[in-house]
Amino acid sequence: MKYKPTLPKKWSGDLAYIFGLLIGDGSLPNTKSKRPNGKFQKRYLIYFISESKYFIDTVYDPLFSSLFSLNPWMETKKRNGSKLYISRIESKEVYEFFQKKGLRWEEKLELQLYQKCP
Repeated sequence: MKYKPTLPKKWSGDLAYIFGLLIGDGSLPNTKSKRPNGKFQKRYLIYFISESKYFIDTVYDPLFSSLFSLNPWMETKKRNGSKLYISRIESKEVYEFFQKKGLRWEEKLELQLYQKCP
């Protein structure tokens, strides 16, 4: 089933906050996965990683849902003895929205100001 996100039409404090969270603890990796037919498909993944499940449940996920009308799903992983919570969305529209606004993944997530942000 495909879901159509809503994309914010103008900058807001909530949108700026999501950008800051993703720059600090997020990832928009440039990845591909192998399909059953052997061909590779580009993936449009957006991750936010935190050691606090409470923060993701009460701040990040509700804010992301209110801005884009999509509900992220949660994964957990262990790294160096700590539990990490990963909020994940796969959406070409939202991924490209972030890129058009200047959010780029190089060696780390960076904001490249291609347009004026208020």
